[in-house]
Amino acid sequence: MDERFDAVVCLRLRDDSDPNAEDKLAQLRLFVQEHGWEISKPRNSTAKVRERQSRKKTIRPRGRPRVVLSADEVVGLRDNGGCSWPEIGRKLHAGATTVRRAYKIAKSRDSNEGR
Repeated sequence: MDERFDAVVCLRLRDDSDPNAEDKLAQLRLFVQEHGWEISKPRNSTAKVRERQSRKKTIRPRGRPRVVLSADEVVGLRDNGGCSWPEIGRKLHAGATTVRRAYKIAKSRDSNEGR
């Protein structure tokens, strides 16, 4: 009967405090060769991890780009101009919900200042 055993050995191969680390690594490789075993690289090698991390940094931002609005301008267009939310959004190059949110914040700020 042919039996196969898999062994996993984790070693710290680079140890600055041990001056004989390279010799020990050479002895380990020789021992593995003599027994007909093979040394395989770990699945998540350092190079792969670094590559994955660098890819994460280059991912493009998601969602709409941020828009800076003048809340006073939104209030003026809505109260004085009588414009609808989509009209104000088109004029200011923003979405209707963004314009509504700016209007609500401006109104709450005005009511808090009046107290």
